[in-house]
Amino acid sequence: MTTVKAALNNNTLFWFGTKYKEMCPNGPDSTQKCINLRPNMNDSIMSRMFTGSNVTTDSITSIMNITYPRPLERIYTGCGAEIKQTSRSTSFKIDPLNPHYRTSVDYRDMPDVSWSAEAGVKYTVVYYDPGFFIVHGIYVNADGGNITMGEAVKPHSGPLNTLNRLNIYIWVVFKQTKDIQVEEVKQYINTTSSLMKPLFMHEFIQTYGLQGPVSFDIVRAYGDDYAAVTMRDMGDTNRCPYFHQKRLQDLVVSYGGLTFNLSSAEAGISIDLHFMTPDMSFPFCCSKMKTGAANVHVDYKSTGEIMAAKVRAKPMVHLVARNLSATALQGQFFTLMLVNPTKELNISTHNTDVHWLVVNINGDAVASGDVVVEYMPPMPSATKGMYLALLYKQANRNDQVKNITGLLGSGCPRNTKCKFHVNKYVMDNRLVLSGLRQMDVKPDHYSKYQEVKNGMRSEKEACEAMDGYRNPCPTGTGLPLTSSMVAIYAMTLLAVVCQKAF
Repeated sequence: MTTVKAALNNNTLFWFGTKYKEMCPNGPDSTQKCINLRPNMNDSIMSRMFTGSNVTTDSITSIMNITYPRPLERIYTGCGAEIKQTSRSTSFKIDPLNPHYRTSVDYRDMPDVSWSAEAGVKYTVVYYDPGFFIVHGIYVNADGGNITMGEAVKPHSGPLNTLNRLNIYIWVVFKQTKDIQVEEVKQYINTTSSLMKPLFMHEFIQTYGLQGPVSFDIVRAYGDDYAAVTMRDMGDTNRCPYFHQKRLQDLVVSYGGLTFNLSSAEAGISIDLHFMTPDMSFPFCCSKMKTGAANVHVDYKSTGEIMAAKVRAKPMVHLVARNLSATALQGQFFTLMLVNPTKELNISTHNTDVHWLVVNINGDAVASGDVVVEYMPPMPSATKGMYLALLYKQANRNDQVKNITGLLGSGCPRNTKCKFHVNKYVMDNRLVLSGLRQMDVKPDHYSKYQEVKNGMRSEKEACEAMDGYRNPCPTGTGLPLTSSMVAIYAMTLLAVVCQKAF
C-alpha cells in the first residue's frame, strides 16, 4: 500500500509529469499526441485529479480488485487488416505496480470490479482518464463492495488510446454522504467529459459531497488498431495511417525488403481509394467471359483481396488527414504514386513497377495534380500482387517533380507497367512520406486476358489449363478466330468447294 501511494504521488512516471516535454516536444504536430490542458504542470496522478483540493492518499485503505475477461481467441478489424489474437487464459487481473501495459482492445469489455467496503455505506465508482480528464464510467449508490450493486450513470467504455505511447486510466472509489440522483449526474457529465469540455475530478467530488478516495487501481493502455478504427468511426481522429504503416514495415521484412523507405516519417494521412467499374464481357480462352459491375472502397477498414477486373478503372482518391478536417491539407502539395514493389534489394536499379504517378497535388484535390505516369491497372500474374499507394509531401509546388528522365527502366512507354527508380526519385526531390495504402490484387480471367492481349503471355500458356479451351477454338463459340483457326477454316472451305466442283 505504501508503494502504491507513492506511485500515485510520483510526478515522474507518466506523460503528464516531468517527462511531458520529452514525450510531446514542441513542433508542427498539434494533434492529440501533444494536447495537455496543464502543460506547465509536472503532474502526478493525485495532483492531476485533485489539484486545488485537500485530497490526499491518506484516505486510501485498499487496492481495488479489477479482473478483465479475455477470450481465448479474438478477431477484429484493424487498420487495413484482420487482427487475430489468441490467449491461454480467459481473464487477467490488474496490478497497479506492474509497469507492463496492454493495448486498448484488451480492456474493451466490462471487468469485474470490487473493493473492501464498510457495512451501511454507499459508494461511487469512477473510471477516469486523468491525462485528458475524460470519464469512462460512473456508477453511484453502490451498497456494498461490488460495482454490480451500483447504478450506472455512464456505463463502462474501455480506453481508446490511439497513440504510440502509454496512457493511464484510473479506477477509483469514493464514499457517499447521501444518495445520488442518477439523472442529475447524467446531466452534469453530459456537459463535460470530452477534450473540449473536460470533467475535473476535484470539482465532481465537491459537487456531490464525495469522501475519499478510499480505493484505487491503475490501468495502463497502449494504442492499437482497435482504438484507431473505433475513433475514426466516431469521427474523432484518424490514426490508422500510423498502424497501417507499422504493419506494412513488418510485412515488408517478410516480403524481402523494398528499395525505398517506409519509415522515414510517421504517416499521418490516409489514402482512401474508390473504384467504380461497369460490367463487361470479353472473349478469352474459347469462352465469353463476364465480369459484373464493381463499387469497391479500399480504405481503413479494407481487408482481403480484390479481383483485378474491379480495379481496371482509375480510382477516385480521398486524402484523409489525422484530425479529419476537410481543410487540414490546404496549402500543402503532394506526390501520389501507385507501385508494385519487387523483392529486389539493389537500390541502384529500376526495380519497382510504377502504375500511376501524380505530382503537385494541391491539398486533398488529387485531380489538381500533374499526371506524370498515366494510371495503368494492377494486373498480377500467377499469384496475388501487393500494390502500394504512396503519398509524399513536397516542399512546394514545382516542375522538378515532373522530371523522371533516367528513372524509368527499359521498355517505356509500356503496355502494362514500367520499372521505376522510386528511391532515387524520392531522395532527389526531397519527398517526405505522409501516407500509404496497401492493396492486394488477385489475378483473374481479365488480368490473364490483358497479358495475352499485350503480348506478355501466349494464349496457350494462359488458357491451356482451362476447361473448354482448344487450340484452335471449337466452331460455334462465337469468338474471334485465331490465325490457326482461319487457316483451318480456309482449308476446310476449299475442300468443300473442290468437292462440289467435281
